[in-house]
Amino acid sequence: MKKIKYLSVFLILAMAFTMPVLAHNVTLDSNNIITIPDDPNIISSAKITVSESYGEYNLSYQYVEIDKETYDAYNTILQEKEDYQAKDFPSNNDDAEAKRQYEAEIAQYEKSMQELLPSYQNSNWKNSTDNTVPLDVTGIDTEKNYVLWVKVNKKQGDGDAVYQNAVVNFKPSNDNVTSPSTGDNTLWLALGALAVGALVIVSYKKIHA
Repeated sequence: MKKIKYLSVFLILAMAFTMPVLAHNVTLDSNNIITIPDDPNIISSAKITVSESYGEYNLSYQYVEIDKETYDAYNTILQEKEDYQAKDFPSNNDDAEAKRQYEAEIAQYEKSMQELLPSYQNSNWKNSTDNTVPLDVTGIDTEKNYVLWVKVNKKQGDGDAVYQNAVVNFKPSNDNVTSPSTGDNTLWLALGALAVGALVIVSYKKIHA
């Protein structure tokens, strides 16, 4: 019986480490303590801003990869939200009920977007001493999509951590794109093809001169 019990514990732990990251239910920053750039340039390290009112803090971050379907679905809802904001933003003449309905609609859009996104992994946090959040793109030669998670904790005193996230896209530069079959740089492949083509034309003209 003890062997079966230990085996069950082992299997549960193994599943915990191998299961995919599920959609999160994390409460995000509602007091605008953390600001992530609207279009963070993850290659040159986006700069995260933390409100001075929060006091001294430690900042950590991580990237969680998402597939294209999730990325596209997130951005579809984001576009719908922005269209709704542009069309139905309440004016000063609107009554309190209209404003309440507007805020509830925006909250529903944001909830739907967040339900698509995976949570962070507690073991994957990286500390940042200068508020930059670099992504290691070494060896990545295809387009990738990520959720950038940011967390801040107070250096002194009690208080829960504050979380914020953003969906980001990485596209490798042309210089880094390689042929999947040969590993040769795409630019050199193109130049080589042009050279071969020119040689064929010259040879053809000599034969038929």
